[in-house]
Amino acid sequence: MRNPLKGIAERRKSFKRGYLTRGQAARKLQISNKDFQRLCIIKGIYPRQPKNFPDPGKKNRMYYFTRDINWLLTEPNLETVRQFKSYKKKLAKNVGRQEYYGAKQTIRKKKPEISLPRIVKERYPTFAEALRDIDDALCHVHLYSILPPTLKSTSLVDGHHKLTTGQSKKCKKLVTQWREFVVKSGCLRKAFISIKGYYYQAELQGETITWVVPFEFANKRPKTINYTAMIAFLDFYVVYLGFVLFKLEADYEQKLKAEAVEGDPDAQQQDEHTADFPLTAEQQQAKNTKNKITNLFSDFVFCLGRETPSKHLDMIIRACGGTVVKDRTLSSITHEVVDRPKPLSMIDGRDYVQPQWIWDSLNAKKILIAEPYGPGKQLPAHLSPFGDKRLGDKDVILYDATNPLRAPGEDADQDGQADNKSEDTDSNASEQRETEIGDNVYLQSSDEEDMYDNDDDDDDDDQEESKEDAATAKKAKRLEKEKQKREQHMEKQEKEKAGKNSKKLTKQQAEDIKKKERIQMLLPMASAKKRKLYDYVKKNEAYRDKKIAQLDTKRQKLAQGDVVVKSRVSKGGSTQVFLADPNKATLPPKKKGKGKKKGKKSQAKKKE
Repeated sequence: MRNPLKGIAERRKSFKRGYLTRGQAARKLQISNKDFQRLCIIKGIYPRQPKNFPDPGKKNRMYYFTRDINWLLTEPNLETVRQFKSYKKKLAKNVGRQEYYGAKQTIRKKKPEISLPRIVKERYPTFAEALRDIDDALCHVHLYSILPPTLKSTSLVDGHHKLTTGQSKKCKKLVTQWREFVVKSGCLRKAFISIKGYYYQAELQGETITWVVPFEFANKRPKTINYTAMIAFLDFYVVYLGFVLFKLEADYEQKLKAEAVEGDPDAQQQDEHTADFPLTAEQQQAKNTKNKITNLFSDFVFCLGRETPSKHLDMIIRACGGTVVKDRTLSSITHEVVDRPKPLSMIDGRDYVQPQWIWDSLNAKKILIAEPYGPGKQLPAHLSPFGDKRLGDKDVILYDATNPLRAPGEDADQDGQADNKSEDTDSNASEQRETEIGDNVYLQSSDEEDMYDNDDDDDDDDQEESKEDAATAKKAKRLEKEKQKREQHMEKQEKEKAGKNSKKLTKQQAEDIKKKERIQMLLPMASAKKRKLYDYVKKNEAYRDKKIAQLDTKRQKLAQGDVVVKSRVSKGGSTQVFLADPNKATLPPKKKGKGKKKGKKSQAKKKE
C-alpha cells in the first residue's frame, strides 16, 4: 500500500520548484520587497494563483512563477535597483539635516537611472501590441494629471518621499498631445458622462481604445491606496505613452504628405491595391461612419459658456468638424452651449442647447432636435452607448443610435402607436411629417398621405387598399407584441425593486461586510508575521463566541425551566454546582475515575 504522506511530500517539492512567494523571490534577487514590487510592475510580471495547493493554509500568500524570477536575474536594471539603497541613505541624510541644496545635487549627480525605453521595446515588440494596451496608460495619465503635483512618493525614478515627483507637467503635456491628435485624426466614436467621469472611445488602426477622464474636483487622497505602486506604474506609462504618441503623429504627418503630393507612387500603388481588392462590407461601413462623424458639426459654429466643461466640449466639437469661438458677439455663431436655467441675453438666429446635446448627437451620429435640450428644460435620459443590449442576467436599455429622440410635445405613453390620421390642409409636396411606429421613425411625404385619402373605385386602388390593410394588420400585431414585452419588462423591474427593498442591510451590517472585504484584499500583501497574528486573533474570537453561545443557551434553558441548578458536596468539603433535569429527584451518579497506580515505593511502605 502506498504511503499517502509520500505523495504529499512529492507535491510540495514540485510546488516549490514551480512557485516562489514574494519574500523568497525578493531574497533570491537580493532586494527589498518594495523594490521587488516596482521592478515587477516595470517588467510586467504579476502574481499568479496556483491551481493546486499542497498546503491549504497557505492560500492567502502571493506566488510568482520561478521562471519569471529566474528571468529577472538576467535583468540589467537589477544592479541599478540595488544601488538605490545607498542612494536613498545619502538623500535621507541631506534631507534630515535640511540640506536641500545637497539633496538636489545628490539627485542630479548620483541618482541611478533605469533604462525604461529599453523595457518598453522589450515588452511591446510591435506597434500593434503597444496600441492594444494603451487603455490603462491613458486612464492612469489622465488621473495623475488632475492630482496635485506635490504627491509624495518613494518612486525609483523620483527619489525620496519628501521631494515632489515632477511628473505632473509631463502628464498634462501628454494629455494635451493626445486630445489634439484625437481632434485632427477624427478617430472619436463614442462619449458618455457617468458618475466616475467622462468615458471616450476611439478607433485607431483597427483597435478600439476606451479611456476615462475623471472630474476635476478637489480630491481627498485616501491613505489606504498604495501610492508607491501607482507611481511605479506612472513612471512606465509616461515613457510608453510618449513613444506611442510620437509614432501616431509621425504616421499621420506621413499620410497627410502622401495625400497632398499629386502623383505620389505610394498613393498610386495603394489605389491600385484597393482596386484589385475591394473593401468588405464591415470596412465600408466603418469608413462611412468615420466620414459621417468627422463632418457631423462641419456646418456649425459654437460658443461655449464658461459654466460648461469647455475642454471636453471643445475636443468633441472639433473632432466632429465643428468650429469653436470665444467671442460671443460674432454673427456667424449658430449654436451656444449654456448650462444655466436661463441665459441673461438671447440672440435671435441661434440655437441655445445644454451640453448633453453634444454627447447625444455624437452617439446618435446625427444632429438631434435642439428644442428638448433648451436652457432650463428637463433633459432626456442620457443612456450609455457602450456594451451589448443584454448584460448578464438583467435587461439593460442602452442608447439606440437608429432611434432619434421624440420631437417636443409628443406623449411618451403613446410610444409604439402609428399616427395614421392625416388631415393636412397644406398641399406643399415637400412637406413631411414624422410618424412614430414602435421604436422606428418613418418619414411620410404629402404624396403618400394623399394615397391614404384617395377614395376612387378603380381596381388598382382596391388592390392598394388591400395591401394597406394587410400591412396595418401586421403592424398591429407587432405593436401588440412590443406592448407585451414592455409590460413584462416593467413587471420584472418592479419585482427586482421589491426584492432589493426586502434584502436591505442595516448600516452596521454593510460596514462589517466592507471591512471584511478590505481585510481579505489586504491580507495577501501582509507579512507572514502579521498573517499569523491575524489568524491567532480570529481563532481566539471564534473560541470566545463559542463560549458566549454556550452560556446563552444555558441562560435560556434556565429561564424556560428546562433545567435547574443543583449542588453536591464532595469529600474534601467543596461544593460542586451543575445543571440537572428538574423531573429527576436524585442527583446523577458521580463518575468513578481510575485510581493512580501505586509505585514500588508505596508498595514497600505498606509491607513495612
